[in-house]
Amino acid sequence: SGSDSDSDGSNSDSDSSATDSESDDDDDSVKEETPAAPAVAPIDDASKQSRTLFLRNIPFDATRHQLFELFRTYGHIESIFLVKDPQTKANRGTAFVCYQTTESATKALTAGNPEGSDAPFVSRD
Repeated sequence: SGSDSDSDGSNSDSDSSATDSESDDDDDSVKEETPAAPAVAPIDDASKQSRTLFLRNIPFDATRHQLFELFRTYGHIESIFLVKDPQTKANRGTAFVCYQTTESATKALTAGNPEGSDAPFVSRD
């Protein structure tokens, strides 16, 4: 019977220690958790490729703003990336313009090379 009371006592002790360890575990897990990344829909690479134009032979002093102004008439631009030399940070004369829709990219591409013209897109400033 004494062993039963010891069991009962140890059970209540183990219950409280289990509760304590569970609390400790909860506290530890909260400390170890990293903030959850915002939910972002996966980007379909094929779709992004069909919405992105690669530009070359652009002036070395061209800015993102100038490219935006030139290409925004064809649709909503998602991003513009000017390729720069990693050491000198100078523009390399190439860029990427990514539109929100494939249709916008197609409009810009068509405008850059109208039927019957061998000339690529040329800005007339």
